[in-house]
Amino acid sequence: MTAPQDDVPTLVATSALYRTRREYHKALRCASQALQRDSHYPNVYFEIALLYFDCMLPKEVHKICRLALILLPPNKYWEHIFLGFLQENIQEWEKAKARYKMALKANDTTDDFYIATFNIACMYTHSAKYDKAKRRFHKALEIQKNTISSPHQIGLCLNNIGMCYGFESDTQSAHKFYTEAVTTCPQLLRSFQQRIETNLALGNRKEALNDCNTAIKLTTHRETIAEIYMSRIFANNQTIQGIVNDTQEAIRYNPRSATSYDLLTRMIEPGPHFDPIRLLLDAVSKCHGDAQGMSMLYTRLAEIEEDQKKVMEYDNIAEALYRRVLDRVS
Repeated sequence: MTAPQDDVPTLVATSALYRTRREYHKALRCASQALQRDSHYPNVYFEIALLYFDCMLPKEVHKICRLALILLPPNKYWEHIFLGFLQENIQEWEKAKARYKMALKANDTTDDFYIATFNIACMYTHSAKYDKAKRRFHKALEIQKNTISSPHQIGLCLNNIGMCYGFESDTQSAHKFYTEAVTTCPQLLRSFQQRIETNLALGNRKEALNDCNTAIKLTTHRETIAEIYMSRIFANNQTIQGIVNDTQEAIRYNPRSATSYDLLTRMIEPGPHFDPIRLLLDAVSKCHGDAQGMSMLYTRLAEIEEDQKKVMEYDNIAEALYRRVLDRVS
């Protein structure tokens, strides 16, 4: 039985919420259902594009944007939005911003211009023009409150204003907006993660620990849970064993977390029941393909290995891997 098209905006909104919680499979399932029910609803295509973008799949972003431009009824606003996102997908921030501004000037749509305004703010953020970004996010916030009034979208605006203050090293203001974001949308994982950092910077360890515990419950994304357990180490005034427990939980959720293995070898004394070299060599095999992580592990191996021949070997491997990381950046 075909569901009524009224359900489509709800499915798109649910997909967006799953996406911000990094539960990408659930997000894609909702977005795909929405697309099946209404293939002429532009927001569906844009949500799928955002999903692929967050998953770092640029080719898929390109495909869905091009598909939208072909299949959707003519609409200048959405044409500029998708063309702008194609530019954003290849990190052409200025060209993307120009397209989003063109979308705002389009006169053949009844859209509320929230997406274009929000995306322009994001482009200013990429260009480190934080005052302009904040003004645009505030404008997007105003549009959202006066139209759809989605707690999730309002929370995202507040979160991103907080991020701008964070980039400007204004921790108090950043913390204020992250708090407003989680108050408006208690399921906004990224705001809890950001507030963990501001709480730690402000010395609010108890509040940071509470945010860690809340954030862990908001997602099933294993790498994210591992990151949060690593934050718990700094939030919790605990014993060495407590630090070890949180680090082991991080490894359990993300066996490729090189930082966790490195920390574990610093927290536990070598002995009959713990061989740090064996642990690190095992970690290297699990982190295969992650040059930066493997470089960290080989550096740590060189620090604790007693056989000087192996120390030189590990140092050389670490240096070669680090060069590979630098080559990718340049």
